[in-house]
Amino acid sequence: MVIDMKNIPDIKVVYDSMDQLMSVPDVADKLGTSQAFVRRLIKLNLLPTIYFGRYPRVRKFSLNAFLEQFEGKGSNKYR
Repeated sequence: MVIDMKNIPDIKVVYDSMDQLMSVPDVADKLGTSQAFVRRLIKLNLLPTIYFGRYPRVRKFSLNAFLEQFEGKGSNKYR
């Protein structure tokens, strides 16, 4: 069998920042909250993390999934 290489499209690799690992200060900055609040979310297992030693990292994908899951489900106290 002979494969005609002219008909195979070029494959382009695109860097996907969804796998980017974010530190607790990065996540807090992105959410506009304190680092203590982010650590509380991690401790309550609401925000999945990857640990490197004692340093937690949050995948950007996990943060976005967390935001989608809880969007619009906050307190109505200030509405």
